[in-house]
Amino acid sequence: MALAAVAVAATLTGCSSDSSSEGAPAGAADSPSPTITVSSEQEADQLLASCMRDHGWTVTVDPAGGVQGEFPPDQQDQYFADNSECGSGLGYRKWTAADYEKVYEGLEKSVACLIDAGYATPDQTPSLQTFTEQRQSPSAGALWDPYSLVPADQLPKALATCPEPDPIY
Repeated sequence: MALAAVAVAATLTGCSSDSSSEGAPAGAADSPSPTITVSSEQEADQLLASCMRDHGWTVTVDPAGGVQGEFPPDQQDQYFADNSECGSGLGYRKWTAADYEKVYEGLEKSVACLIDAGYATPDQTPSLQTFTEQRQSPSAGALWDPYSLVPADQLPKALATCPEPDPIY
């Protein structure tokens, strides 16, 4: 029987630690309130892995980040449904102005690195104020992403050369 191996990062952008989406990153407005607020990627990965194991999946936590699982191809839909359910109970604290500034400055460094490495980047970097407003009230296609012009097949190398800033939980 063929097994599909999948690495899944504990994606927390769809949750918010309160019923208000103000100050929460993209996607938080439409998500249910979580039951657990995490303070690190490692904590989120451990909680996600534990929940997936409770659902009967064999998963491991990657020391570099993320949760990896193997499953037969015909169980892919159930695996991702369970992963979504497990991730929906995780949230993060409300971002502060300092959090937005930290991520913004990290992304500015990413832009400089990407340009130095020969990758294309968006023509304009938004101001910190615009970046913060976009993250607090995202609309389709409005979020600035320095990696958006990097071809998908080159993205792993670009991320290895020019890592994204550390996530804020």
